[in-house]
Amino acid sequence: MDLTDAWERAKLHIRVDQSEPVYLNIPAAIDRRLGVTMRKRLARLQNGTSDAIVITPDEAKGLFGNVVPDILDLVEEQLAEMAKSRTVKSRRDAVLLVGGFSTSPYLQQAVRDHMGDRADVLVPPDPNIAVLFGAVHFCYEPHTRARRSRFTYGCDVCSEFREGVDPEENKLTTSEGTVLCRDRFSVFVRAGETVNTEAEVTHVYFPIEGDQKSVDFDLYATADSDPIYVTDSNCDKIGYFEVDLSRVMRFALSDRGVQLHMRFGETEVKARAVVMQTGEEVSATVRFHSNY
Repeated sequence: MDLTDAWERAKLHIRVDQSEPVYLNIPAAIDRRLGVTMRKRLARLQNGTSDAIVITPDEAKGLFGNVVPDILDLVEEQLAEMAKSRTVKSRRDAVLLVGGFSTSPYLQQAVRDHMGDRADVLVPPDPNIAVLFGAVHFCYEPHTRARRSRFTYGCDVCSEFREGVDPEENKLTTSEGTVLCRDRFSVFVRAGETVNTEAEVTHVYFPIEGDQKSVDFDLYATADSDPIYVTDSNCDKIGYFEVDLSRVMRFALSDRGVQLHMRFGETEVKARAVVMQTGEEVSATVRFHSNY
């Protein structure tokens, strides 16, 4: 554990152009157990050094070579997602390095070299605690302008059945004879979209049966930006919301349309529902699993 900790500290000072070896002192508990034969072997393999583990520049760069390419690939994936929503008014792309490993000059230079002129690479003064600072700051001043959604969020609805397109097992016929497709994914926000904290996403829904006193929806999330059915393998059920219609049952079915307003830009989803016919606001509840 001491050697591991020593390496974790030492790697934060290794540079892309590193030309000196890295010395990791052998802890006393191990040093006492080294016999004469082992000391001679260490000295022979390390140009006379037997009281430390010597990591050559090539070995150090080889260790970074096992990790840094994956980080660069992840950066490329994120930039590709951002490109989907870029407009002529979009600002220049920026890559922000945070976390303990972001202190590494090797990683910083590797990212800068990889990005070239395509994006600005930003490193905060204390990248190892930048995320913690941000979390604490948000606790006492919870204001952000916008967020990028990691997932596509939506709910399951019944929509018009498309012959030859929708699965037959999804076909649903109402008491009025209307043929619908159940389990369709109604999207509120797509993965990669920028969501303003003050903006609400509004959809209009109608009950499918005249005796419905509420409209219940299951809420889903998926990494797919264009989902079709909530039953797809990559869709995860993450919660539900319910709109109470008991106070508007006196209206015709076609007049019970409900505007559901949902806000995704903050750390939690907020929802409110309004009956279109009367402007009366009805209760809407949103519950989420902690994974999302």
